[in-house]
Amino acid sequence: LLKYGHNTPFRFSVFTFHIKLPIFVARQWMRHTTGSDFVEQSGRYTELTDWYIPDTSRFKNVKDSSSDTLQQAYALMISKNYAGYKELLNCGVPKEVARLLLPTATYTQFKWVVNAQALMHFLKLRLDDHAQFEIREYAKVLLNIFKEKMPVTGKVFEQGI
Repeated sequence: LLKYGHNTPFRFSVFTFHIKLPIFVARQWMRHTTGSDFVEQSGRYTELTDWYIPDTSRFKNVKDSSSDTLQQAYALMISKNYAGYKELLNCGVPKEVARLLLPTATYTQFKWVVNAQALMHFLKLRLDDHAQFEIREYAKVLLNIFKEKMPVTGKVFEQGI
């Protein structure tokens, strides 16, 4: 079916994933709404405790600075924002207000329910070389899970991308 573009039967196979990722990746991910649904952790009720620090390779090719120095500066800025967040919480400021200090590198979590047709569409777009590195890394993991759970479809799908 997949080889000839008959994709609608794949709407009846459904996956549920628990995803933990930086907010900036979640915002890209949540553009994929057709055939899927999300329930995200609320920073209003849950204290947000960790954040993403890119590998030094993500800071390469920048003029007048080493990638190690830039990564350290990045981590320091994130730490300062988080310290401000914690200080506001300690003063009794509601989480929903204190979280405004946090950057999009802060981790969030969500449940994602997605049918196989929509998952394949997501994978096709997010495995592409033009997709941002971080979301491509998540897509690689999802592809492996997809191939494990639907091996025949996964094999045909992978050959087509």
